[in-house]
Amino acid sequence: MPTLPILAPLRSRAVALLWGGLAFSTVGDQFYAVALSWIAVGVFGAWAGLLTALGAGCLLVTALFVGRWWCWGRRRRCSGRRSRR
Repeated sequence: MPTLPILAPLRSRAVALLWGGLAFSTVGDQFYAVALSWIAVGVFGAWAGLLTALGAGCLLVTALFVGRWWCWGRRRRCSGRRSRR
């Protein structure tokens, strides 16, 4: 049976444990999101969709302001342009 080269790093025990832990954690995050949505529908009914939209909007606004703050004073590095020295 031929092996895929992309799976070669998983032969290392440390890498396999790290990858397995990250995969398990991601599954848990998704279960949490589903459970939170289920509880929100039970509590808020039809308004639960607005709760999800509010959360996404807060994340967007925060990301925009933090991104702008991070690049403030670092225009050459954050603008995507390279200097021509």
